[in-house]
Amino acid sequence: MATKVPRQGTRTGVGHRACTNPRRSGSRIVVGVDGSPSSIEAVRWAAHHCQVIGAQLQAVMSWSPGTVETSPLGPESDPAADARDTVSITLDHALGARADTVEVRVAQGSPSEVLLDAAAGANMLVVGSSERARNDRFISDSIGGHLVAHSLCPVVIVRCAHLRFHSGPDERDGLLESWEYTVWPAHR
Repeated sequence: MATKVPRQGTRTGVGHRACTNPRRSGSRIVVGVDGSPSSIEAVRWAAHHCQVIGAQLQAVMSWSPGTVETSPLGPESDPAADARDTVSITLDHALGARADTVEVRVAQGSPSEVLLDAAAGANMLVVGSSERARNDRFISDSIGGHLVAHSLCPVVIVRCAHLRFHSGPDERDGLLESWEYTVWPAHR
């Protein structure tokens, strides 16, 4: 005779499927950060998902040595320190006080290779879409496309969708933000 085992940690709500939320020890979600609005949304999406599954969030940014001509801060700039500052500002903007709970990794190299290296053993890799990918829904030549093709864990590409609404008697426009994302399975 089969015994029914009740689901633990389920929650239901309007517009939501029932789901289980076991806290998984060692779970980790990696999010790529570059300071762009889409990376801020990717951090928010990843942080929310970490809360749902009980995972640790790791923010990752790559840097490359610049030249005097290409560095906006001149010859005295430190690309690694600039990258750490960008990650810190992005996390503060996206998460506020919760930014202190995020593990940060800054490494030299191409964005796709640094992200793939960081995502080794992770449950998921999350990145924001580029402007081109957001407009054209085209990722095959982008960092996201490279990640989708080579990642050993699922890849989520987050786009920020802006929705206009009217409020008040003067019909002034307001702006709402919502997430739009695509999940690709792990490449095996």
